[in-house]
Amino acid sequence: ISGVNLFVEDPNPIHASNNAQCEYVVEWNGEPINSGGFGEGESVPITFSEDSEHNLTIICEDALGNQVEDRERFLVDSNPPETIKT
Repeated sequence: ISGVNLFVEDPNPIHASNNAQCEYVVEWNGEPINSGGFGEGESVPITFSEDSEHNLTIICEDALGNQVEDRERFLVDSNPPETIKT
């Protein structure tokens, strides 16, 4: 089992607009398997329990309407490599 922890923060607190809100979608085999939302001050644990490729899309928007999107791919493989000593 592998995973990540999602959180959002304003990278420039001098001009912070606060109130950033995010939506996320986790896909496995091309199908959504998990989704939800979170905001500043919250964190969301995402667990990848199947060996396979998982895609995570996160879209965040602040109070001024500035938006950013991040797409990440995670390859999960719980099988140890086989080695042969010669």
